[in-house]
Amino acid sequence: MESNSFVNLNQSTALKELPKFTDDPQQKVTQFIDGVERIGAFTELNESLLHSIATIKLREAAFNWYDNNKEILRSWRELKQHLLERFKPSLSTAKTQLKERKQQASETLIAYYDDIIDLCKQVDNNMPLHMIVDYLQDDLRHELKVHVKRQLRAFNDEPTPAIFLKITRDEEELQHETSSEQQPSVTPPQSYWVCGCVCLPIKLHPHPKVY
Repeated sequence: MESNSFVNLNQSTALKELPKFTDDPQQKVTQFIDGVERIGAFTELNESLLHSIATIKLREAAFNWYDNNKEILRSWRELKQHLLERFKPSLSTAKTQLKERKQQASETLIAYYDDIIDLCKQVDNNMPLHMIVDYLQDDLRHELKVHVKRQLRAFNDEPTPAIFLKITRDEEELQHETSSEQQPSVTPPQSYWVCGCVCLPIKLHPHPKVY
C-alpha cells in the first residue's frame, strides 16, 4: 500500500514539473520528449500512460497539430516520431544554433551544458565525444575557458563531456571561493558617545576665610 502511494506521488510530482509544449521557438521538442521518457523510466509507466501525459502537456500550436492528426497518433511511439518530424528544427538551423551558441554571463553551467549536448544530438546523433567537448569548451565564458582548456589538454585519454562538466564545475567553484577571499573586509564605523545633556553654569562659592 505504501509502495503504491509512493509511486502515485512520484507520478503526480513528475507530471507537474514537466513543462508544457507549445512550439514556442525557445522550446525544444527533443527536451520535451526526453522529459516524458524520464517520467516513464522513473515511475515505470507503460507507453499508453506516456502517450496520455504527453498529450495533456500539449498547448496552442502543438495541441492544434495533435488535434488535427490524432487519428494517426494513437501510441506514444507514433506520437514521438511525428512530434520530431513536425517540430524538430531543420539540420541547417541546428547547425547555425550550435555554431552561434555562447554561454551567457548569467547562465548556469548546467543549462549551457544541457543545451549544447541537445544541439549536438540534433546535428548528429552519433557525433564523436571529442567534437562535443570541443563545442562545450569553445563557447564557455571567457573567465573559465582558458583554465578548462588547459586542464583538458593535460589528460592522457580523450576527454568526455562528463569529464568536461566535472572539471568546469570544479574550476567555477574554485574561482568563486578565490573571489570571496579577495574581497576586502569592511571595518564597521566606530560609534562615539555624544553627551546630550544641557550643561548649566556652576557658580563657585569661595570657602569662608578662617581668622
